[in-house]
Amino acid sequence: MITFPYGTYISLTGCGYGGLGAPVSNTQLQLTRETPWYEPDEDRGRYTFYCSSSDSHAFGDQPSGSYHFTVTKIQGSTSGYYLKVNSVYVRY
Repeated sequence: MITFPYGTYISLTGCGYGGLGAPVSNTQLQLTRETPWYEPDEDRGRYTFYCSSSDSHAFGDQPSGSYHFTVTKIQGSTSGYYLKVNSVYVRY
């Protein structure tokens, strides 16, 4: 039985080489809380996910609201790499 930590949680399974460019071994995701148009969105944390069979990170308890996550880096870079992920699991 898999036990997940409490709070917002993201897991990637089977991430790696996206078919173009150099091989990929990691990617960074940022969790963002969306705010009204007149305020900047809130960065709620960034984690590096390593491309093994799977990798997961808990972002902790988050205030209510609308959220999205963004790939901010692949292989430590903001350009020049492609990423393939077999599955994404998000729990909040």
